[in-house]
Order: sequence, then structure tokens, then C-alpha cells
Amino acid sequence: DEKPKSEYTFKRGKEQGDFKEWYDNGEWIQKEVPPEMEFQEEVEIVEELHGQTLMKKGRYVAGKLNGKVTHYNKDGSVDRVEMYEMGELTSTIEWDETNEK
Repeated sequence: DEKPKSEYTFKRGKEQGDFKEWYDNGEWIQKEVPPEMEFQEEVEIVEELHGQTLMKKGRYVAGKLNGKVTHYNKDGSVDRVEMYEMGELTSTIEWDETNEK
């Protein structure tokens, strides 16, 4: 299936920078790509992943969550937003339609 589950960057063995985690949903769609140059005759078939939704995104600094971490529902809507300060949870905002801007 090979759907991405997460995307992290590590520095010196610790998480560093932005990260993303996805739900195990979505489907692979085959798409025809026309030849790039006139002398090429074959159409290329590529696969693209459609409908996979983000589960969570945020940022790490030296292996610790830092700043805003957003959690999503399977439909793509925001569930809650957490704020971290060097690994320590400082606040949580449960999300609903009153938070939308």
C-alpha cells in the first residue's frame, strides 16, 4: 500500500523541525501523463494518493515538542490545538465551530 504514515526530520538522533502524521486512509489513483517532448511516443502512468487526511502536525526542537501541535479528525477538520514549551504541554484548545475564522 505504501501510504505515508509520518514525516519527521532527525538531527543527532533526536526529532528536529516540522513533523506530520497521517491517517491510514485515501486511495491511489492512476493518472496518464502525456510525453514531455514531441519525439517521445509513450504515455507515462503515475500513481497519486488522493483523500489521505492529516492526523497531526507540529514542530520538534531537540527532540521535544515545541509550539503549536494541531490534531485533526479523519474528515480533515481540526479536533484540538495544543501548545508546548520544550516538551511541556502548556495549553489545549478543544476545537469547534466557534474557533473557526
